[in-house]
This record gives sequence, C-alpha cells and structure tokens, in this order.
Amino acid sequence: MTTYKVIYEFEKINNTTTKITYNADYIPVGNIPKFLIKSWFPKGPIKIVSKLGSRSQS
Repeated sequence: MTTYKVIYEFEKINNTTTKITYNADYIPVGNIPKFLIKSWFPKGPIKIVSKLGSRSQS
C-alpha cells in the first residue's frame, strides 16, 4: 500500500457497551484481483474491530 488511512471512532453507549466505527481508505500499489478483495472484505475489518471490542479494561 502506498497510502492508507484508518480511523477508529469509539462512542460509549453505556457502562458495558461501546460502539466502534471503523473507516478505512486504501490505495494499493497496483491492481488487486477481485477474489482477493472479496476474501478480505468485509470479514477482515470486522475481525479487527471485534478483537478491539473484546478487549476490556479493568
């Protein structure tokens, strides 16, 4: 990737719930085959956000 920007937004809903919004812009060096894109999106970003959401603070 020559350029990428990822923005995570966290919004506290209540004492046990936080809304996480994940926005990403990627500019690849070359063309990416559609099958690779389909293998990553949307499950790849969902996994990242899910892992963030599963971390708790004591």
